[in-house]
Amino acid sequence: MGEVLEEATLRVPAGNWSQTGGRQGRHTEHLGCLLAEMQFLQRAYPGAQW
Repeated sequence: MGEVLEEATLRVPAGNWSQTGGRQGRHTEHLGCLLAEMQFLQRAYPGAQW
């Protein structure tokens, strides 16, 4: 995984960092865009399996 991150010029967060709060309904503003796109795909291709 380290090689992939290095090739993508990404850094691993320091320490034991992890995202929290999603199960309590706390999300970033980016989730709205992702949900809209996923809902469009599901409606455009009903019955599709990914």
